[in-house]
Amino acid sequence: MSTAGWDDLAAALAGFEAELVAQAPDAVSAADARAYVARLLTGALHDGFLAHEDTANGLKRSWARLGGPFLDYRMWQTVVEPGRDYLLTGDLADVERLGVGTYSVTPESVLLMDDYAVIRPAAGGNGFSLTIGPAGALKTAPATRILMLREFLRRSGDQPARLRLTYADGTTLPPPPSHHDLAMAAARVGAMTRQFARWSALMAQHPNQFTTPPAELAAAYNGDAGTHYYPGYYDLADDEVLVIERPAVACATWSVTAYNHWLEPLLPPFTDLGRTDDHRLGLAPEAPATIRLAARPGAGIDIVTGRSRGAMLHRTLEADVLAVPATRVERR
Repeated sequence: MSTAGWDDLAAALAGFEAELVAQAPDAVSAADARAYVARLLTGALHDGFLAHEDTANGLKRSWARLGGPFLDYRMWQTVVEPGRDYLLTGDLADVERLGVGTYSVTPESVLLMDDYAVIRPAAGGNGFSLTIGPAGALKTAPATRILMLREFLRRSGDQPARLRLTYADGTTLPPPPSHHDLAMAAARVGAMTRQFARWSALMAQHPNQFTTPPAELAAAYNGDAGTHYYPGYYDLADDEVLVIERPAVACATWSVTAYNHWLEPLLPPFTDLGRTDDHRLGLAPEAPATIRLAARPGAGIDIVTGRSRGAMLHRTLEADVLAVPATRVERR
């Protein structure tokens, strides 16, 4: 890598940051832009130069930092070869639900689901095996390139699953490829910043509301079968509270999570304060819920964001009907 390569990378990053700052709705979001680009770059460089460090038993840990990730997921992924057969085996340990999906990738780096399987603890034990491929229990298509796993770990101290991915005959997968290419890392950062800036702008069009995903987001949101995501946006003064009325809808669990404007998780100390769910509120998953969201803590506040505006997501797992929460703004 020449010095020119680093200079080109620096110039590209400065351009991406400038694009975000120009689109930022306020000074706080503009200030977030530099750190946001830096975190995206960290992920891009790590995947390009150090992917082997996060890989074990054929799967690479995915450190989701964008696009509305959830703190109760541990995510894994790998690149799969078209037409190849694979075998996923393991033990669920304390995992309540393991979602396994195959995906195609668009030129804009959006994952489109090809097939999905959900694995749960069984009466006979937590061990499992899943065939993956053109004729497998989990299907791949000619355009399939990504296999992604989501471990649902809701309770503190839960033990993650023990997972192993091999070729169908048991042969160990090779280490993940490393591209060692600064220009490729820069291109990934650019694609991500533009994609999520566009999504953030769409969500901000409906302040202090939840909606069903607009057409542009619907396919990309469908990353986990059996899960519904409802995008929202909060825009509040310091003395305002967003009251969220979640309807009574039967499901395995639900959550409401707040993010910054760029769909990044809130930074400490607000990372954990910026979310709640049926488990935290001590409610049955099917029960209605009233949730109060505000920038600052106070009596009766369930979600604290530390900022006046940003994205939010309501998520349900295994719900049979749609559940768009109603909202209203109140003064403290």
